[in-house]
Amino acid sequence: MNTLITIHLKTEGDSHKDLMVSVQKNGFNGIFDSYYLGLDDEIKTDLKGLEKINLVLKKLIEYWIKTITEAKNREVHYLPIDFSDQYTGCFRIEKKDNNLLVSYGYSLIEGYSVSPSNPGNYATSISDFEENPEFSSFSVSQDELVSSLRKIIDGL
Repeated sequence: MNTLITIHLKTEGDSHKDLMVSVQKNGFNGIFDSYYLGLDDEIKTDLKGLEKINLVLKKLIEYWIKTITEAKNREVHYLPIDFSDQYTGCFRIEKKDNNLLVSYGYSLIEGYSVSPSNPGNYATSISDFEENPEFSSFSVSQDELVSSLRKIIDGL
């Protein structure tokens, strides 16, 4: 069985265009910067570089899982992944019973204003979401998405 979503971090480079995110169901392939993940200061740790970025990424995906599993029917939530200077790229998740309608787009909330390891109320505070028309939305069961996200955490 293929994995629904994969996240891969290049082990070398300058924290730019080194975070690859792929979604099997709609052919989404995003290449993002890990720069703001490395700057995250919410986690008190002596870890640096790739080890710190992996830890922050784990915390971010845990936030996604918590947001997805605690969402009520018909609620819409936003899961940030692309922390850039002028915007945040995010997945829009709409819960319909035990299924999720997922799309990708962005908000003009600057990436530096959101803590990747603890995005706080980001999931419910986005009011300017713009869907990226290059990537079609898709439906997936909550269980399948959460299972795929847990596999990513296990692999980091």
